[in-house]
Amino acid sequence: MLAYSILPKPETKTTSNDAYTLLLNDLAQQGIARDEIQIFNFTGSGGVWTTDVIVTRAPHSKCPTSEKRSYSDVLSFKYRPEQLIKDCAERSPIVLREEAIIDSGVIPQTAGADYACAFSAEEIAHYDNDEALAYCPLVSSADLLSFAQDVPTGSWAIQWNKNDATIFVALDAYGNVLKTS
Repeated sequence: MLAYSILPKPETKTTSNDAYTLLLNDLAQQGIARDEIQIFNFTGSGGVWTTDVIVTRAPHSKCPTSEKRSYSDVLSFKYRPEQLIKDCAERSPIVLREEAIIDSGVIPQTAGADYACAFSAEEIAHYDNDEALAYCPLVSSADLLSFAQDVPTGSWAIQWNKNDATIFVALDAYGNVLKTS
């Protein structure tokens, strides 16, 4: 027993996939669904994994709220919180998908709609169907891509669901309506 306690322990390295999975599991244990999470800047150095996570409550409603969690070490599960969106006030410029949803949710065409997903022009240009479905299970990919094919860089394409209808809205970075369908 004494020999075991003084022998060097084999070092195990946590891979990027392991750290990412641990983070997702921890968020799930907190009751945060996958479509409420956006992960940015996931990097590692010397076995320490850092990232920024945006947690959005009611992500598909007309009034989502968002908190940014900055993890200096993912494996410690400790983070520094920063409230990004706490009310339904329109914002300009639009930086987050939640801001695009809030801004598009006040136009007459979306009255009565109760489910939305927003995609930046950059996301549309590099569209990943699996990522889109993870964020927005009700996305109509073909219709969204067709509608958003000509939205300029810095703009947003928002899909709203209203009963059996789908409404698309394109906004520029300042919340101006570029087009609807």
